[in-house]
Amino acid sequence: RGGAKLTTELEDRIRKVIRQETTPRHVPKRILAVSGIPYTRSGKKMETLVQKMFAGRKIDNLEALSNPEVLKSFETYLK
Repeated sequence: RGGAKLTTELEDRIRKVIRQETTPRHVPKRILAVSGIPYTRSGKKMETLVQKMFAGRKIDNLEALSNPEVLKSFETYLK
């Protein structure tokens, strides 16, 4: 948040909190620094849109996003 850099120490801290607050199976293999999470105009998170991007599937319904500009930060990880 607020321009914080994703360091190895921060990744370790994030994994530790997830492991403590949920279960070890919820700990992600990769943690990515992105500018934001895509939301619909009605305020719902669009996790499936990001999943489609990483699966190489066609992205549709972009006009439903309230913040389509955040997708650019995800695209950098696809290259």
